[in-house]
Amino acid sequence: MKNIKLDSLLLELLLFSGTVPLSYAEEQLKKGVFDPLPFFNNAERVQAARPQYPRRAMIYSVCGEVRYALSISADGDVLDSKLVYSQPSGVFEAEVEKVISTWKFERQFVGDKSIAYQTVAPTKFILMDEESCPKFYSEQLLKQVRQQ
Repeated sequence: MKNIKLDSLLLELLLFSGTVPLSYAEEQLKKGVFDPLPFFNNAERVQAARPQYPRRAMIYSVCGEVRYALSISADGDVLDSKLVYSQPSGVFEAEVEKVISTWKFERQFVGDKSIAYQTVAPTKFILMDEESCPKFYSEQLLKQVRQQ
């Protein structure tokens, strides 16, 4: 069950956003490219180490959010992850990737049998409150924040 592809979830997200034509999606599904794991929206994390706020992002007061598409085992462990959204990009992903494999999710059932599934896990990085976070940052500021 290792290395479960998240392509079907990504395709679903792209279709929803209108960036992939339906005919392409149908063609890929006929080829059997995607895993048939069910998708559960808002699956609850029952154990989740909080990623550290990147030091430079904190210094420059940069807020943001990342979302990962995850394949979850029947036991609730993260089997596979794929970045699907990051704003601003290149700032918070590394910190989430350090802890994502330790997360545990609630188990999902079909009848009395626990099943593997897919979900999307959002993680927000906010210093004070969401209203105080700018919607956009200058490229010059982000270049400073992304420097190692």
